[in-house]
Amino acid sequence: HNPGNEHNWVTPDNIKPFHHMNGEIVKNSEYLLFDDILDIDLAIKQHDTFKRILTLYNPNCIIELKDCLKDIFESEVVRENFIDIYFDDKYLDYITSLDVNELIELILTGYLPLKDQSINKPLPNLLFTRDIAVVIGKKIILTYSRFEARRNEYLISKFIFTHHPIFKGIDIVD
Repeated sequence: HNPGNEHNWVTPDNIKPFHHMNGEIVKNSEYLLFDDILDIDLAIKQHDTFKRILTLYNPNCIIELKDCLKDIFESEVVRENFIDIYFDDKYLDYITSLDVNELIELILTGYLPLKDQSINKPLPNLLFTRDIAVVIGKKIILTYSRFEARRNEYLISKFIFTHHPIFKGIDIVD
């Protein structure tokens, strides 16, 4: 997954696992499990370089997460099921009216521009897609993070592995 707008939502406040409140150290409910603020332009450049190196060895080795989401959301049933599970009921009418690119941006950033508010946490850790599943032969074993900041990644990967044609015929272990 390429670095993107979801990384613009990483702030000094949400990279700390704990903070001080009323003289006590408390768990930071906004913690994103991301420990640095990225220079987005540099991260994109480095990521593109890494992808070019990988494709030198295998031109077809890169599967883009956004492309997979676009593909599976072509099915209205899959799209509606995902929206029903992923989002609260509060903005469903608006969310279901989004085009596919706007929906994917909302999934990644958690930000709803029309309402000028965040409705979910951003997903900067999707950059580390090695953490969402393990592949053994013709099986994909989905992982489930103990950290809340990464739980939505599980749902996204489950929908992609379950509904994208590139994974047809592969056992999904959940």
